[in-house]
Amino acid sequence: MIAGALVAVTALGGTAIWASGRPAAPAGSTPASTHPAPAHPDTGSGRPAGLGDDPLTHGQLDALTNVTAEVGPACNPDVGLGRLVGVRLATPGLLTAAVLLLLGTVARDSVPVARPGPLPPAAVSAVPVAAAPSAGPSVSPSPSPTFHDGDGPVGSFLTTKSQAVALTFDDGPDPINTPKLLELLRERHIHATFCMVGFRVRDRPDLVRAIYADGHTLCNHSWQHLLNLAQRDEAYLDWDLKHTNEMIRAAVGTDVPIRYFRAPGGNFTPALVAKARSLGMDSIYWDVDPRDWEHTHDSGASAHISRVVSEVKSHTRPGSIVLSHDNGQPNTITAYQQLLPWLQERFTLEGLPTSGL
Repeated sequence: MIAGALVAVTALGGTAIWASGRPAAPAGSTPASTHPAPAHPDTGSGRPAGLGDDPLTHGQLDALTNVTAEVGPACNPDVGLGRLVGVRLATPGLLTAAVLLLLGTVARDSVPVARPGPLPPAAVSAVPVAAAPSAGPSVSPSPSPTFHDGDGPVGSFLTTKSQAVALTFDDGPDPINTPKLLELLRERHIHATFCMVGFRVRDRPDLVRAIYADGHTLCNHSWQHLLNLAQRDEAYLDWDLKHTNEMIRAAVGTDVPIRYFRAPGGNFTPALVAKARSLGMDSIYWDVDPRDWEHTHDSGASAHISRVVSEVKSHTRPGSIVLSHDNGQPNTITAYQQLLPWLQERFTLEGLPTSGL
């Protein structure tokens, strides 16, 4: 289209050229394709009113006609040959300016311009959108432990609150006596409760795993068995009980329940019971104590064993919590070789429930 416009410029100068691929007639001649212009309704002449003394030759008009035909579809509908020649062209300079005006209009209007139209419907995103999760069965959170005051000193538990008898073994694990005791219990399919000291748990995690694997209940018996533990400050109590639990769980798993605490020597205070409860543990005392750790009044091992067996048989009843020790007490293991058959014939022997008392 620009090439056609340039041809028109040359044609306007009176030179015979090609416009849009067609030859323009020489200046002053009437080409075969051009007819005399009809009379203008306002002037009666063949050109519009206001045309100057230098009218366009037929050849110049033909060239402009050819340019208009070439670029017409792209031109502004308000600009055409008729309007162009309606401008007073007094000199060849103005004639050139008129042609340049036409070229500018052609160049401007030849570029497609996006005109706003009706907005299309909202497009559907091509990116898949995750559907809202469907309502499934609701999962209730794990309930917090429920605590009750026990029937022992300062809210600890003397009994199991059931018909079952709980055998409890303290101060281990012991590298010699604990495996022997586990074997005795395993032979008779009896579950007990092991109250373990933290630093011994740290030293023998394999025994803790053996205790847990046999289905026995785990109990915190403090880090180093201080008889005056309850007299320590709050920060130490917190560290002691937590650290012991951490050692137990390091041996058997972080999700293993530790629902019981026994103070060394049974020396409970309200603050110590409250601290254990804040860590999810019931405090357990006992109602049967054969004092198997005390040898002063026994003449020998045989006498000691007989006394321990007699004390347990005499005082155990349904619901009893029986205190004994596996750490450093080989005679206790011998005593339970006699006691387990006797107790099993008369009572239901169970570990303390991992749900608490």
